[in-house]
Amino acid sequence: MKRAPLIGLLAIAAICALPAISQADLDIAVGMVASDVSLGEALLAAGIAYFLGFDTHVAAYYHNREGLPVPSVLTALLFARMFDVDHHRITTWRSQGRGWGRIAQDLGVHPGAFNKLRKGLDVRRMDDDEFERLVFIWYLSQYYGVDEYRIHNWVRAGHPLLSVLIALDLGAKSGRSVSDLFSARGYLASWDAVADKVKVSKVARRHPQRPKGGQEFRGKAHQGGAGRGVSGGSSGGAPGHKSGKGWHGSQGRAHK
Repeated sequence: MKRAPLIGLLAIAAICALPAISQADLDIAVGMVASDVSLGEALLAAGIAYFLGFDTHVAAYYHNREGLPVPSVLTALLFARMFDVDHHRITTWRSQGRGWGRIAQDLGVHPGAFNKLRKGLDVRRMDDDEFERLVFIWYLSQYYGVDEYRIHNWVRAGHPLLSVLIALDLGAKSGRSVSDLFSARGYLASWDAVADKVKVSKVARRHPQRPKGGQEFRGKAHQGGAGRGVSGGSSGGAPGHKSGKGWHGSQGRAHK
C-alpha cells in the first residue's frame, strides 16, 4: 500500500486546518484580464518544474492540450511525486471526472493515512475544487516561504490566487512588498504594467524567482532516486519527466 511522505501529508493536513474560504473567493483567476492569466500560468508552469522536478512543458501539455484547469494539473503532478506514480495515469483519471478521494483510494492510500495526522481529514469527503485550491495555497506558501494565513488574507481581500502568485514573484524580484504591488495593480491596467513600473523585464517576469524561503518538494521519487512512473516518462503520448531539469533546461533543484 503506497503512502505519501510524512512531510507532504503534514503540509496537506495543515492547510485543511486553516479557516474556511468560500469557493467563489478561491477561484484562482476570477476577474483577471487575459494577459494577467497568461503571466500567472507561465509562472506556475515553470514553478512546477522547479518545485516538483518536471519539465515546464509537462504542466503546459495537460493544461493546453488536455484541458485540465491549472489547479488540477498542480494537484495531479503533486500526487505523482508524492505517491511515485505515472502522472499521465493520474491526469487521465482526473480528466474522466474521477475525484481526488477516489484517486487516492485507487492508488492504495487508506484514508487513515490522513486521519492520523489530523482527526477527520478524509480526502474522499472533501470537495475536489476546494482540495485543489488548498493545494495551490500550500504550494505558494512552500515555494515563496510565506505563511498560509497571509495568503488566505489576500484571497479574502479579493485577490485571485494567480494574482497572489504574480505579486509574490514580483515582490521577490523587485524587493517591493506584496501590499504595495496589489495597490499598484489597483490603478494600473495589468500585472505587466506593474512589472514595468517596478522595472522587472518582460523576460524575467515570466520566469519564477527562486527565493530563499522556498524549497524543492521531496517526494518518494526524489528520496529514492528516479520515480517509477515519473522519471520513466508516461503512457499515451504525454510528455515525460527529465530529472533535475526545469525552465529551458535550467537545474530543477532551484531552492537551496
